[in-house]
Amino acid sequence: MDASSSARWADTLAVFDLETTGIDVDTCRIVTAHVGVIGADGGVLEQEEWLVDPGVEIPTAASLIHGITTERARLEGQSPVTAVAEIIAALTDAASRGLPIVAYNAAYDLTVRLTKSGPGTWTAQFTVTITVDENAHGTLDNSIGTHLTLPAAMLPDPGPGGLASALTYNLQQPPGLTAGDLILLEPGNFLVSDIIRFNPAQNGGSLVFYSDSTEIDALADVGFPQALYSNNFTVVEVGPEGNNGFTYTPTSGQPGFIAGAAGPATYIIKSDTPVPEPASLALLGIALPFFLPRSRSHRK
Repeated sequence: MDASSSARWADTLAVFDLETTGIDVDTCRIVTAHVGVIGADGGVLEQEEWLVDPGVEIPTAASLIHGITTERARLEGQSPVTAVAEIIAALTDAASRGLPIVAYNAAYDLTVRLTKSGPGTWTAQFTVTITVDENAHGTLDNSIGTHLTLPAAMLPDPGPGGLASALTYNLQQPPGLTAGDLILLEPGNFLVSDIIRFNPAQNGGSLVFYSDSTEIDALADVGFPQALYSNNFTVVEVGPEGNNGFTYTPTSGQPGFIAGAAGPATYIIKSDTPVPEPASLALLGIALPFFLPRSRSHRK
């Protein structure tokens, strides 16, 4: 095979590029996208471009790179659901035509899952599973393969009677999150063990994990809010001591229901979890001496 024939595959190429809100492929969201076709001389034969409203603030550092501010994205950007569908369609079309798809930073662009852009996390799949524990370990998985690590921090709770510092998970913009409190009772004595709070207005939708402070060995062990949402639902934890919690799939109107999701959302609440690593405590700005391992045999 001569050089000219071996290089023929590159005569016409599809090109793909993304600009996003950051560099972490587990949390970033699409801001702009480009899918084009170029000829052997580098001339543009076809091109499509998208400006997307990611649904979150675009960090200044990211705006300095791609030039898109939060204000412009909100004013001019498409919804992520529409844009992602169109981007996937354009890439699928290029592949169906046998065009090699190339990207300048392919390791990044092809690792960012398009379904993670804004509300698409919720609307582009049938089921969502959210898993959280008392020590800032949270994940979001959906039935088409998206896997996210949920950001967590000790933040003021804006809900009724909320405490000044409580373990708060960012739920990644769930559309139509229903406000309310899920109350978990200990089996046997039916004392309140945990309260899982859903705040739609906080960071586009958050879950706050409260646990009783009788013995403090987890980030969530700060006690309970001073008041409850009028919309609340009570369940009894299941599982043996040291490995208990509750799996909760809310229906319409119940706390945590996602009205705009394409399918049901299930929350796996892990009540008993290991003591956090020192690095995790430092990230959350909590003094290490405050978290001394103690027995919790009488609860949960």
